[in-house]
Amino acid sequence: MTKCILMSKLKVFIFILFAVVSTNVIAQSDIDSADFVVNFPESYLKAYVGAGYFKNDTAYRFELEDTAKYDFTWSGDITPNPDTLNHAIYNFAVEGNYKIDLSVFERATATTFNFSRIVRVVAPLVLDVPNVFTPNGDGMNDLFEVHFDGNAIIEITIFTRTGTKVFDSKSPSVIWDGRNDSGSELSEGLYYYVIKSDVIAKDQTGFVYLYRN
Repeated sequence: MTKCILMSKLKVFIFILFAVVSTNVIAQSDIDSADFVVNFPESYLKAYVGAGYFKNDTAYRFELEDTAKYDFTWSGDITPNPDTLNHAIYNFAVEGNYKIDLSVFERATATTFNFSRIVRVVAPLVLDVPNVFTPNGDGMNDLFEVHFDGNAIIEITIFTRTGTKVFDSKSPSVIWDGRNDSGSELSEGLYYYVIKSDVIAKDQTGFVYLYRN
């Protein structure tokens, strides 16, 4: 009788142990790591951040319904608003480097995922672009020039008023002598330009008048 009771207790213990091990195997995290994206859609002093995660090397965004399964905490050098959702807004007072921290707590597994990033907040550059030049060889104002003091690439495309592309360039400095890409001199008139670069807030456009006489 004693032997049967011991065997019964042993079976119960083995079953309980198996149940605990099985529970630990099943309760695996739905994500591998946390992350977030930062955007400045309105002003360089206001950052919109959105929580994301990686699963099997694929990036995903947390949706609003995920707040039922996860707790989000935003922090860093300044406190955002809100700070407990899958997104937040950071308002900066001045330019500088700011640390943004995200903590994601997964309720099902009691696992916390942390991620931090340093965000550089700087005022966008507006390039000073001339509106007239005279490529007549007299040594005065012969070139249309746009320079940036740095290693950033400036991409410019120039069109006639009817939309025909006559010149494009991609370099740290823009120097145009009034010729098309084939090397032929262009006639006097008004030309339209589009400038793109990572150092300016948005594409810069405008007109330049080419005089020869």
